[in-house]
Amino acid sequence: MSWAADRQGARLWWDDLRFPAQGINPAGAATDPGVDDDTGTLVFSGTADNLVAGVAQMPHSWAVGTLVRPHIHLRFPTSAAANTRWKFEYDMANRGEDFTNNSGTYTTLATITVANTQNVKRHTSSTFGDLAMTGFRASTIILWKISRLAASDAADDDTNDCLLMEFDFHYQTWRPGTVGEFS
Repeated sequence: MSWAADRQGARLWWDDLRFPAQGINPAGAATDPGVDDDTGTLVFSGTADNLVAGVAQMPHSWAVGTLVRPHIHLRFPTSAAANTRWKFEYDMANRGEDFTNNSGTYTTLATITVANTQNVKRHTSSTFGDLAMTGFRASTIILWKISRLAASDAADDDTNDCLLMEFDFHYQTWRPGTVGEFS
């Protein structure tokens, strides 16, 4: 069955490609966030720029070519009438093909403002927008980087720490997976 025939009339479903904060292991650079002693979530400083980076492989069940939506799940342990600023950067390649950028260079998808909820119990999430995936296939590798810009962006005026609970990509699927192991 061809990809087009498989997709005709099929309903698309959303799923998460997840990166829980406890599973993101900062490499030890000066810009890495801390780790919360109680929850293991990542603590992004309110006075310094912090970043984390990782690698995602698009699942075989992904509806090839449909967009993905990278987003963060946060908790503000201190209430404040203030904003935080976050940047999402990426680089991508199909298996056996070239990445878009040179090694160590990323493309910025978006820099977003996330308001402190002024509720220390609130779970909040914010999206970085849509990442176009035209021309990419299952098993595409996405190198990603998330930064809180507490020191370098004046619009980040929340001097309190913020907890990153999870980062994930919403993606669409219309089937449980590919028939072949490699697409």
